[in-house]
Amino acid sequence: MAEVVGCCSEVITAATKIKWVKIYGTKYLQDECYVVMAKDGEDLPQFAKIVAMFYVNHSLICFEVSQLKTQHFNKNLNAYHVTLPSTNDPLNRYILQKVLLIPDALQTFTLQAKIYINVRHDIGDM
Repeated sequence: MAEVVGCCSEVITAATKIKWVKIYGTKYLQDECYVVMAKDGEDLPQFAKIVAMFYVNHSLICFEVSQLKTQHFNKNLNAYHVTLPSTNDPLNRYILQKVLLIPDALQTFTLQAKIYINVRHDIGDM
């Protein structure tokens, strides 16, 4: 977590685990929300599920996330088809809320046994 915050671990004086947080009207819930972290080499967004949240040094919100695999964009649904991480790859990452590609808390939906995430913004130019 210290690497993500941009300091050494000695500088982190407090880290409180929280179940939810509301930032500028967006409510993030542990185990219920998904976020867009960045874009991959194929210009697809990298989605992740929030598995834990921390309030660090009384000023930063840090998410522990489980990264999903973005398969493709479905034009008919205007949504991205994603797959959950395999049990062989349970590595979680930490990311600050302020560096998310899009600061939205996203939800998934399932259609024909496939998981999709709809993004309200055009991320093509980001």
